[in-house]
Amino acid sequence: MKPNLKASLLGLILTAHAAQATVRTVSNDPQSPGQFTSIAAAITAASNGDTIYIQGTNINYGGFSVNKSLTFIGSGHNPQNQNSSRSLVNTITLLAGSNSSKFYALVMLGNISSSAAISDVTVARNHISGSIYLSSTCPNWRVESNIFAATGQNMYGGNTGGTNNWYVVKNVFNGSIDYFIGSYNYFFNNLFLRNAQSFIGMSNCYVYNNIFYRAVPSLSISASVFERNLSYQCTNNSFPNGTNLIGQDPQFVSFPLAGASFSLTHNYRLQGTSPCIDYGIDAEDIGLYGGSMGYYEQNGIPSIPQLREFNITSATTVPVGGTVNISVKSTIRP
Repeated sequence: MKPNLKASLLGLILTAHAAQATVRTVSNDPQSPGQFTSIAAAITAASNGDTIYIQGTNINYGGFSVNKSLTFIGSGHNPQNQNSSRSLVNTITLLAGSNSSKFYALVMLGNISSSAAISDVTVARNHISGSIYLSSTCPNWRVESNIFAATGQNMYGGNTGGTNNWYVVKNVFNGSIDYFIGSYNYFFNNLFLRNAQSFIGMSNCYVYNNIFYRAVPSLSISASVFERNLSYQCTNNSFPNGTNLIGQDPQFVSFPLAGASFSLTHNYRLQGTSPCIDYGIDAEDIGLYGGSMGYYEQNGIPSIPQLREFNITSATTVPVGGTVNISVKSTIRP
């Protein structure tokens, strides 16, 4: 008999990590099975508060709808282990009942959208090719350490005054953020790379410690506060108000001087002579790696125990009742 222990060990690690709720595993790879082969089946079986781990397979799981308060965890968009496969999904639709859901470390090939009033959602460490698209009042979201790959619309706030109290922290935006017109929406330590406007139809925002590289910060945003940001290579480097660095090179460790969209080959850390160092409103660095809020994870790896290496050190075919020797290495990211 040839053993297949990887999924079982992964389930044990995740169960130990989330002992207060049921962890359900999903895999659409028949060579490395989970408890479920589809995300929809796992959602049907789950209860509020459960965690669904979506195994990285590089096989698209498709879109799915969420009608419960659940946590979804993928493998990251650039896993740093023997199995470098990613957890690919299409559009995620939030339905009534999905308040307080969390989405980590997925590769979203479509949108994450809501037509219902869904609150307290977390979207973190994902690679998003579509956008966050709201068509109803959705307060109290946290959007952290995501890569928004599209050069068009990255986030659409629904153009409703009830989309309040968002914290958008340490993301990379290749496109624009549109029509957040509620109150107390905060943008901390993000990197805007769009070669056009960063904001469209925005108002009542607090924009702190961000870097705008080619991405115009000042157009189509009103009644908002700008403090301790930097602009460079923008067609209009000015800010509507506040104390900011205008037209200054942030001096990334590795990035084309003419600007570019996001790439894993770039290093967005700051050189020692960067004007961004200690410039933030919290007296810390501005940009992705500074500030006292949130954590930027370049590879999108979730902060759960990760199997880095899994090796069978004995024969892979053993009789019933025989012994299999394995070597496992696991680490955890912040």
